[in-house]
Amino acid sequence: MDLFREFEIRKRTFIPSKSDAFTMKPPIALNKMFKKKHNKHIKEHIQTTPQYINTVKWIGDTIKIDHTVGEGFFEQACEQAAQHLQKLFSKDELQDVTTVLMVGGFSESGLLQKMIADVLSSNINIITPPDPSLAILKGAVIFGHDPFVMKERRSRFTYGVKMSIDFVTGSHPETKKNHENRRKRVLHRSFWRSCYGWTRSGFK
Repeated sequence: MDLFREFEIRKRTFIPSKSDAFTMKPPIALNKMFKKKHNKHIKEHIQTTPQYINTVKWIGDTIKIDHTVGEGFFEQACEQAAQHLQKLFSKDELQDVTTVLMVGGFSESGLLQKMIADVLSSNINIITPPDPSLAILKGAVIFGHDPFVMKERRSRFTYGVKMSIDFVTGSHPETKKNHENRRKRVLHRSFWRSCYGWTRSGFK
């Protein structure tokens, strides 16, 4: 748990090309497990691995890691997040979006901020609050005290209830057919879900 916590801190504070080498203190159990599996100390493995000879140092009970290696720890996760955001912004329904608000602990990552800025258009304004890790919590507390502080929101889905639509022979079951104002209609037990302009019906 201590090692995971250390990685979490480094993930947030790491800044590409500006970070100096950083140190981590791995648990004693990690070295014991490594030695049991590979029959050698982690320090020995580092000294015999060309890519780590000059970038990773085992000093006492700590590991000193160069920023070039550290970037590799978090690069994949940041790339995936940036690519996902890029994919979302390629959709027509998001063409009017001009601002991205980055909140949550991972938003503190300088590497993530850089990658997102690189993949998005220069017309997109990227905002990162001073304390993004607490932004969601603060918002939840404010909303809890005053639910009306949130004036508008957009649900992912909207659900219609007690609706009726034109009856289509072959598509709708006869048991759901009803006549309204001389028109054949499907009774309100039909269920509709709409999402960004499309609808789908189903029957119970």
